[in-house]
Amino acid sequence: MNLPLDRKSFTLYNNDLAVEVHEPLPDKLYKYFSINKNSINNFITSKVHFSNPFKLNDIMEGSSQLWNLESFIDEYTLETGNDWQYMFDYISKNIPEDFFAHRGVLCLTDSFDNNLFWPHYTSELGFCVEFKQEMFFDSIVCDNKLLYPIDYKPLERIEFKKFIVRILNGSKMTVEALLPMIYSISVKDVIWNYEREWRLMIKKNDLGKVSHPLRIIDEKQNTTEIDNLQNRNIFFDKDSIQKVIVSTLFFSNSRFSKIEVINNFSKKYYFKSDSLYLFLFFLEIAKNYNDRLFQIDRDVKNNIIVSKLNYKHEVIDITEKYVTLKSHLV
Repeated sequence: MNLPLDRKSFTLYNNDLAVEVHEPLPDKLYKYFSINKNSINNFITSKVHFSNPFKLNDIMEGSSQLWNLESFIDEYTLETGNDWQYMFDYISKNIPEDFFAHRGVLCLTDSFDNNLFWPHYTSELGFCVEFKQEMFFDSIVCDNKLLYPIDYKPLERIEFKKFIVRILNGSKMTVEALLPMIYSISVKDVIWNYEREWRLMIKKNDLGKVSHPLRIIDEKQNTTEIDNLQNRNIFFDKDSIQKVIVSTLFFSNSRFSKIEVINNFSKKYYFKSDSLYLFLFFLEIAKNYNDRLFQIDRDVKNNIIVSKLNYKHEVIDITEKYVTLKSHLV
């Protein structure tokens, strides 16, 4: 069974999903981060977080609104005698919950100079990691993984019953809805096309269940689900990182209390008192990425303002109080 889209096609293969991408895969992919506890802990342990789509910022991610369910439920309730509303709630909530309990998505993009990403995802104070796509992809250990581009278009529903497999076990019938599920995390409205997203979806046991946003749960279950999110932090090969790019306003007065000029190339930046994770970030840079630290900035080209990599930095000294950088123009 096949689900064709503009930029890729999904098929059922060996009881799971396969994808054929209709365009070249990018050599490099990028992920934007803020400086915070979660991002820095993952950075220094060579992990990335594969989200449950219910936790993403587009409410249509994983939404059953992308499926035309009416004709299927009409037929199913006629065959089984089940209540129509019960079946609707089961398909729209239980099926996505079960699917996403063992699957996670990583949202990547093909550019480091996206001037909407920097403010939206880092408040112009964060960093961006450049991955060598093939090495990064190969290093993720899981049961199944698919890398594909998002299709941006006016959102349309697909006919649910055309893309499911019914499994009979005696008098009981179950529904396998892998293709409708992958459709729900593969298309986005055109308003999101500035993201130029490539999505890596993995299948791995025990990533942890997250309840549908409209399923009301108690505090105990909510706490358990939050705690289980750490299972979604997955190891990758740190050698797949080619560049670590800091934002234009990275060295701002919001996080540094003083700058001391050492010479034409070197400056000492004094951390503010609440800068633990900033210190850990630079410590990791010094240990593993000291030849790969860059900074993006605005520049002028043919009288037009553009964004480009303007500086390369190197950590030459670091303590809990300050970091000293040697810098030069790229």
